[in-house]
Amino acid sequence: MAIDTEIEALIPLKDCTDCFPGRKKVHKATIYRWADRGANGVRLETTKVAGQRYTSRQAISRWVAAQNKSEQPAAISPAQRQRQSEAARVVLAQHGI
Repeated sequence: MAIDTEIEALIPLKDCTDCFPGRKKVHKATIYRWADRGANGVRLETTKVAGQRYTSRQAISRWVAAQNKSEQPAAISPAQRQRQSEAARVVLAQHGI
């Protein structure tokens, strides 16, 4: 989703170091990196006005939500899967299943 400049109040990227949830300020270089390259495959939405980059509190909220949504459990290796399967077989055998 793109920033709707008619509804969302724009904040210069350099000024939104304390706009992110949490107690600590986020360094402005980190914010620019999230806008340029993203984190976990999700980029912070920005728009450019007169050569300056802006975001909004709503865009930050969408980005944080996307960060939390994209967290997936780590894939397990075939060897780990085999060990888990063997352990399950033992437990099932102990219960007569």
